[in-house]
Amino acid sequence: MLFANLAHVYGDRDLGDGTPVTPAYKELPAAMQLQAHLQGLIAEAASVFVLGGLNEAMDGDYVGSVPFGAGPGLWAGLDIDPAQLNSPLQFRSLIAGGLYEALAGDELAESFSIFIVSGKTNVPAVVHVRRQDAGDYVRYSVNYHEGGTPDPNLSYGFAMPTNQANAFPIRPGATHYWLRRNAQWGIDEHLGAQVVFPDPTAMPYEASTGDVKAFSRFILFIPTKM
Repeated sequence: MLFANLAHVYGDRDLGDGTPVTPAYKELPAAMQLQAHLQGLIAEAASVFVLGGLNEAMDGDYVGSVPFGAGPGLWAGLDIDPAQLNSPLQFRSLIAGGLYEALAGDELAESFSIFIVSGKTNVPAVVHVRRQDAGDYVRYSVNYHEGGTPDPNLSYGFAMPTNQANAFPIRPGATHYWLRRNAQWGIDEHLGAQVVFPDPTAMPYEASTGDVKAFSRFILFIPTKM
């Protein structure tokens, strides 16, 4: 009821195709439920791999592509042994080159995929976060898959004016952190990734001066090995 009332107050603007324009309070329940659901899955997972995002290849840059936005069925044939994988780069090497989509610019910087691995060859859940530039607006989509199609209760999407999205203090995306790097011995251990999910109720603002900083309620740090 609360979210419905907020949606009524702020209006239900959309792009004419059903994509709501922020602040999209009707999308907030799914966004919040996804956060709680993911934390439970991560706690029980053998490993979690985030593909896409800054510093994925330890070079302070982006790899340049993200996996296709498909459900677990597409990845069922991967020869995954969580005990032998230390980083998203190793997981990425298991996916055939034809199963990626190339992105660039802001679309690349704010897009990533999360693979939940529960055991060898088993990927029970995948989350795909994408930014799509569409003229005067940016479209954000967050799709949670346990089957062939996104779960409507844990997936959401919305649009934001491009100038507001690009000026937002905390933008969606992933940043990777490495525990150790040793090129000589090939010992590269990925610590995890901090991910920022798009907030459907986000409105343009600037952080207050002084010690008050902007924040997002949809930030998770995801360790690679559980």
